[in-house]
Order: sequence, then C-alpha cells, then structure tokens
Amino acid sequence: MLNFHDNYQLGLIVLILAFLIFYIPVVYAFIAIRKQRKQNK
Repeated sequence: MLNFHDNYQLGLIVLILAFLIFYIPVVYAFIAIRKQRKQNK
C-alpha cells in the first residue's frame, strides 16, 4: 500500500511539473503579446 501511495504521489508531482512547464510559456507569451499591443497603441 505504501509503494502504491509513493507511486501515486510521484505521478502527481510529474503531472503538476508537466502542467507548469506547459502553462508558464503560454502565460508569458500572453503577457508579452498584451505588452506589445499596448506599445503599438
């Protein structure tokens, strides 16, 4: 049971890391585009 819990926790950490690695560049690009649009106006 302990081994299953450890695997579940490890999988959850990997899932969160993968989500952050995907999410951070999207947010950064979104902010950069908004800044460029404000400068153009």
